[in-house]
Amino acid sequence: MKKGFIIILIIYISLLSGCGSYKDSLQIFYDEVTTLNIGESLSLSSTVNNEEVTWISDNQEVINVEENLLTAKKAGFANVSATVNDEVVLTKTFVVKDEAINIVIEGESNIKVGENIRLNATVNPILIDQRVTWDSSDPQVATVDDDGNVRAINKGITIITATSVASPQVMQTKVINVTDDEEDIEIDKLIFEFKEQNKEIDLLAYKRLFEPIIANASSSVVGVSNYINSSTPTNIGSGVIYKRNAILKNGDIVNDDLINLDDIEEYEYWVITNRHVIANHRSISIYYQKDKAEIPAELIQYDDKEDLAVLKFISKIYFPIAKFATTVETGDFVIAIGHSEGYDFFGSATFGIVSHPERYLSTDTNNDNLNDWDALYIQHDAPINEGNSGGPLINLKGEVVGINTIKQGNIFQNIDNICFAIPTSLTMDIVSLLEQGIRPKRVI
Repeated sequence: MKKGFIIILIIYISLLSGCGSYKDSLQIFYDEVTTLNIGESLSLSSTVNNEEVTWISDNQEVINVEENLLTAKKAGFANVSATVNDEVVLTKTFVVKDEAINIVIEGESNIKVGENIRLNATVNPILIDQRVTWDSSDPQVATVDDDGNVRAINKGITIITATSVASPQVMQTKVINVTDDEEDIEIDKLIFEFKEQNKEIDLLAYKRLFEPIIANASSSVVGVSNYINSSTPTNIGSGVIYKRNAILKNGDIVNDDLINLDDIEEYEYWVITNRHVIANHRSISIYYQKDKAEIPAELIQYDDKEDLAVLKFISKIYFPIAKFATTVETGDFVIAIGHSEGYDFFGSATFGIVSHPERYLSTDTNNDNLNDWDALYIQHDAPINEGNSGGPLINLKGEVVGINTIKQGNIFQNIDNICFAIPTSLTMDIVSLLEQGIRPKRVI
């Protein structure tokens, strides 16, 4: 992923009745969509439950499927279906992007039925004619007009395509998720009553909402142990799993979508944490509370200025991937998840609000007692402690909006209810470099 572009991935899977066992065996997950660049290929399962699988693409110009090999041919989207005994058991949408992205689409990705949003498209280079045409893959879910105005009609997912008027071969897509999810509606109702009407809210309703949110988000949070000079961790923090690949029995490492579970040997995981959690390490381990497992981890790269690092580890244990959101406002309810003061308090959840979405604080990044960098943070009051470092700050949809960090040796250390998290928008931009082993260089 190149710096400056954040691809928001939303999965679209249509499963027909009677195919649950096929879904499980084909290892289909609801938290991802497969996005490929032109020329990339993906091996597909040839059998499921000892029965032959036939794969069909509804747009061979975009996604070409021959036997069990899928190849991305041109920018656009296509639905790929798996057929067993002449019955379609699942259908999945693939988005194909040109590696040299020429159009950037800005705007919301998640809207509710009846809402309207505006998408803006910028054609690069700027000197090119900026006009684009808009199209929706499923107007029954959402329509789009000539000016990029999207109207949500029914629950579902559609793909909005912007095509350059000057160069029709240049296009870009954006996945739009339209929801009328009752849980989201209940959360919004509670927030409205709390903020606007100042009504007494049923605490049981909060508990009913918070339990699944915390449980789902916590499943992507691990412990990070820093061993320096002893057999016990010198420093303990938290980490968020943001990417997962499958390591096949033949040694290939691939995206684990559409991979037969029987072909998977183990998983490769990528984790976001704080730089200060792994500073001066001799070795790093990932801690998993359920099995009380210590899994060796590798430092991929860290940022000299922002308090971020990327780790990688391999395990046979299946972990879900965290979901992320970039929008946060003052007054939003948030939950911090982490291991307050060690693993005896693994997965602790604390509740608060966003005090301010953008705080710039001077930071000493090289331990010379001189502030040398102005870092961007979300200020919030969800209590966090040392073990929360590197853990997520989530919204009431379970989406990560920031990575919590403890500021060492500053005036806020002994003051209650002033806590900080690195915003997701900044985090993922930096992570896209760190995961390539690139340490960001800045002109100061």
